[in-house]
Amino acid sequence: MITGIRIDKVEAWREKPAEIRGLDINISVDTVKVTGPEVEVNFTYMATYPEANGSLLLKGRVLDETQKLLMSYVAEVGTHTGHLPDGVTLSRWDVGAGTMEAELTFAGLPVSPAGKGAPTLRFKAGFENDEQHKMALGIKEKMGSKGKISAIINLRNISMNGQDASIEVAHAPVGVLRMSGALLSHEDAKTAKEISAGWTDDRKLPDAFSELVLNAINFTCGTNGVLVVRPVNLAPPMVPPRIQLGQAGSAKAGTSTQ
Repeated sequence: MITGIRIDKVEAWREKPAEIRGLDINISVDTVKVTGPEVEVNFTYMATYPEANGSLLLKGRVLDETQKLLMSYVAEVGTHTGHLPDGVTLSRWDVGAGTMEAELTFAGLPVSPAGKGAPTLRFKAGFENDEQHKMALGIKEKMGSKGKISAIINLRNISMNGQDASIEVAHAPVGVLRMSGALLSHEDAKTAKEISAGWTDDRKLPDAFSELVLNAINFTCGTNGVLVVRPVNLAPPMVPPRIQLGQAGSAKAGTSTQ
C-alpha cells in the first residue's frame, strides 16, 4: 500500500524556440530500499517535448568488463539527462537501406580487451518504416554539420540485461520537465521480500507493484508539473491513461510511458 510520495527536485527548461510536436514521458526507477515492511522507491520523471516524432532502438552487446563499465556510465547519466556523458562520443552513425550501425567511444577508460584503442560499444538498428530511415538520415546530416550531439539526439530507455544493451534514440527535444523524488509504501512481509529480491537480482519489480508505482508517480508528477512548465512556455504534461504492464513487462530503470 502506497503511503506517500515526495518530490525532491523540479526543473524545466526550453532548449530552442521550435514548434512542439508531442510529449514523451519516461519514468526511471533509480533505487529501491526495503527495510522490513517499508519500501522506498527513488525515481526520476522526465517529460520531453519533441520537435519531431519518432525514435530508433539501438541494440548491442557488452563483451567485457570495460565495456560494461562504459555502458553503466552511459545508462546512469543518460537516464537522468537524456544526453551522453562527458567523455563519451558518438563516433559512428552509418545508415544503410534497411539497417544502421552506431558506435559509442569513451577515451577516458583503459584499452578494452575486446578491441583496440579506446573502449567502443557497437549498436545496430533496423528500420520498421520509412520514417525511421528518414530520421536516421536526418541525424547523420546534422552530425555532418558538426552540430552539438546533445542538440541533435535525445537518449531514453537505456538498459543493460546481461550482455545485451539497448538505447532508444529520439530527436533532441524543444524543452524538458524533470522531477525526482521518492515513493513510500508499506507492504506485507512476502511482498516486501519479493520486491527486495527482484530489485537486487535483476533491477526489476513485481508487475502488480510496478503498476501501482508507475501510475502514482505519473499522476503526481503530471499534475504538479502543470505549474512548473508555465514560465518556460511548455505545454502542461497531460496525464496519459492508466499504465498496464504486459506479461513480459516489469518496471526497471528507464521504463517508458507514452
